[in-house]
Amino acid sequence: MENLTHSLVGGLLAQTRLGKQLPYTTPVLVIAANLPDIDVIWASRGGTEYLEAHRGITHSVVGIISLAVIFSGICWFALRRFRKGQESAFPGFGTVFWPIFAALVTHPILDWTNNYGIRPWLPFSNHWYYGDIVVVVDPWLWLILGGTLFVIASKTRLGIAAWAVLTIILSFVIFTGLGGRVQVPHTARIVWVIGLAIVAAAKVFAKPTQTEPVAVFGLSLMVIYWAALFAIHLMAVAYSTDTAEWIGRPMKVSAYPMPADPIHWMCIGETPDAIYQVNAFAFSGADWKQATRLPKEVTPEMLSQIQTTEAGRAFLSFARTYSSKVISGADENVVQLRDLRFGLMISAKFDKDFNLLSVNFGLASGR
Repeated sequence: MENLTHSLVGGLLAQTRLGKQLPYTTPVLVIAANLPDIDVIWASRGGTEYLEAHRGITHSVVGIISLAVIFSGICWFALRRFRKGQESAFPGFGTVFWPIFAALVTHPILDWTNNYGIRPWLPFSNHWYYGDIVVVVDPWLWLILGGTLFVIASKTRLGIAAWAVLTIILSFVIFTGLGGRVQVPHTARIVWVIGLAIVAAAKVFAKPTQTEPVAVFGLSLMVIYWAALFAIHLMAVAYSTDTAEWIGRPMKVSAYPMPADPIHWMCIGETPDAIYQVNAFAFSGADWKQATRLPKEVTPEMLSQIQTTEAGRAFLSFARTYSSKVISGADENVVQLRDLRFGLMISAKFDKDFNLLSVNFGLASGR
């Protein structure tokens, strides 16, 4: 997930019993909830480095435990330094460690829910796991988590003004679809406005005296939302599998979530020689007759050569379903592989006898 969602989860955890005895609990747990994304330092160069580093070791079981120990140690020693002379009243290391560990654990769980996935068993296994129920940027999580945190944590005029600015920015994203780059359903905009009205009414009229029950309610609502999406996802896959009979051959069906639209899914059907892509209504399944047919032209021999390169290994390890196209020329052949989730592409150049010459990210130059 993007970092706003991680931060909101960390902020809500700080309002529960878990963070009550931890000094500076909100900033500490917000930082902890985002800390696994420190891998962007190694992934910043893009290409092979990005695919190998992002959601890598810092998102694994080994990485989470290590980050928890390191960050808890830093916080514990720093707080003791700032509170010198008050050691008798200072909490033990466990009081600092467990809230930070819990905030860190939420990070890979949130990341697992989308179709990018995580690799929890690194460095022992490079296998990816995917929840496939939310997109990386989900406005309904903003509304659930942000709305809950706003009700219990905005107590000053400055704080309310900051929340108002954030709401305006997020509303701009919803109504413009990131400047037209994302198609947001019209009904989503209506639901967003209604949701904001409910949050505002809760702030004015509810006025909870205890923050923990409300924070737990917000986190529980997130889990309920996930459960509903999981059920809808299963239906989308099942119904789309049932409607695939017209193709006349076995098809592996996947369903990926779409922005701000939990009842429509991007369905991918894969056969031995082609891939079919179509947007589908979850409760009736995909109409595969309307699907876009994408080629699978790469041969096992070509793939085995591509996989011997660093870029090829990184791409094939990351890609789940990818189309492949072979462009033949007089002196060379180009094979293009494209991951259907994010449009990531590599181009492999072969000579006329299909001996590998090079593999690079993006389109091959001149083609």
